[in-house]
Amino acid sequence: MALHPAEEATLRTFVVPAKRERLLGLLGSRKRRKQALDSLNHFAGWEPRCIQSLSSSADMVRVLRQAGSPDECHLISDDPELDGRDLPLADAVAAAETCDFATVLCCLPGEIACFFDEVAAPRIRLLLRRAGSAK
Repeated sequence: MALHPAEEATLRTFVVPAKRERLLGLLGSRKRRKQALDSLNHFAGWEPRCIQSLSSSADMVRVLRQAGSPDECHLISDDPELDGRDLPLADAVAAAETCDFATVLCCLPGEIACFFDEVAAPRIRLLLRRAGSAK
């Protein structure tokens, strides 16, 4: 199974090298994708220089649009209803915010993404932006 290009570009940019190839390999395997998706819940392998933590009150659609996100994004999610779908940005954010499991919005592959951790108190929400990005 080949990875969706948006997934590969997003993970190659935003996952630390020590975890990157394993995660890409698992996600690209029909048999092991579920294991990889489960590992995203409370995932701590994001590239530190690309992370901006966001408060639970942040308007995620506005934040993503200001960062340069297009109108549609691709989802990587531990929720099978969401995983692999392409959705309008506002719908993707709404789905990720109401989902109980981890979801990554691949907004501009390799440039801008958003991570919603598994539901917990407090829920982690991260803007992932390529280091050196102008915005």
